Amino acid sequence: MSWNKLFPLSRTALPQAQRTGLPLIAAAVAALAVLGWAAWPLARDDAALGLAREALATAGLAAWWAPLLWGLACLASLVLLWRAHPGGRRAVGAAVLAGALLGSSRLAGGGAAGALALLVATGVATLGWQTLRQGGLTLLLAAAAGTAAWDAAVPAEWPLWPACAAVVAVFAWIERQHLRAAERQLAAASAERADLNDGLRAQREQALRLQQQRTQMLSGIAHSLRQPLWAISLYTDTLLRRTQSAESAELLQRQASAVAEASGMLDQFSHLAALERGLLAMRPEAVDVRELLLSVVSELAAAQRPPVPTIRVHGRHRLLRTDRTHLGHIVHTLAQHAVRQAVAARGERARVVLAVRPLHGGCAIDVLDNGQGIAPERLAQVFEPYAPLQANANSGRQGLSLTIAQGLASALGLTIEVRSVPEHGTRFRVCVPAALC
Repeated sequence: MSWNKLFPLSRTALPQAQRTGLPLIAAAVAALAVLGWAAWPLARDDAALGLAREALATAGLAAWWAPLLWGLACLASLVLLWRAHPGGRRAVGAAVLAGALLGSSRLAGGGAAGALALLVATGVATLGWQTLRQGGLTLLLAAAAGTAAWDAAVPAEWPLWPACAAVVAVFAWIERQHLRAAERQLAAASAERADLNDGLRAQREQALRLQQQRTQMLSGIAHSLRQPLWAISLYTDTLLRRTQSAESAELLQRQASAVAEASGMLDQFSHLAALERGLLAMRPEAVDVRELLLSVVSELAAAQRPPVPTIRVHGRHRLLRTDRTHLGHIVHTLAQHAVRQAVAARGERARVVLAVRPLHGGCAIDVLDNGQGIAPERLAQVFEPYAPLQANANSGRQGLSLTIAQGLASALGLTIEVRSVPEHGTRFRVCVPAALC
């Protein structure tokens, strides 16, 4: 029989104190049995020895078998207690049997001193699992009752029952103190955890208030600046139609571009504010992803100034159930970012690819470029507002576009992944779950 079958720790799931205590009791039993077998000079109990010799003589065995047989019986009962599942009737019965055998230690020839020593060892070994469910208290009480019963049946020079009662009372008190200390520690840990939860709740509420204040500020800024920018745009268009000077027309065109860029920033503020306040309207419909990619490419090609990059679309037609406008905004933002990075790094050799492909039962929308890539230490911050994309914080800084794209993706139930190799390019992947395909 293997050791694991004899002592199945994983099956019984004994507590650590019991796994330590039972071997301690077994060691004490073995030591007392060996001392009795070797006729070590102990305080002998002639009356108990006489009873053991009479029993052995009836069975045709020599007197020196008494301590060995007692030790084997005790060890067998401890093995039964080890194997018994805590809390069951078998564990209680095994604890009673083991305690009764431990209480009969005077049969080993040890007398009162050996019996008390083994009882004290049992009390020490049961500390930490002195509950009725785990069997430690039952074992200690049975050992004390057995010792007292043998003392009553075979009176010694000094009665042992007061000592037995004292040993049980002392170790029960120690165990109670340990339980109270554990309860105090648990209460203190619970109070500390409650304080931490209160602190986290207060910080969360403060963060929500700050976010609401920022959202209101962004909305107010966008609303306050949109009207004057619109007026400037109208005046600029009027002057462009009336001017005859090429130099003035160029200056006015630059001014119109600056106004358009500022209006785009205000649109970003409005989008971000709507995302944070949860005010975006969702209109799910059947969307052909390939057609959406082709329309995005057409918009980018119409708005792109030289140098014009090569933009290709790959993948078959695939239908999704989502909001066409928001998904288009996400793809347009990623593609525009890819074009900007590729043109900045490669010029006329800039390449951008938009592709749709199957992925884990759903699909993926990939946007790839051959630009300068994103610094590895900046990948984790790529969706943060105004985060720098290169190791040099003064170059490659983005605005709110990728932040808004990620927010829109989360609102649609999508995720955006990014991988980049410096000096080779970047891939943004919009992962669409199977439920939307």
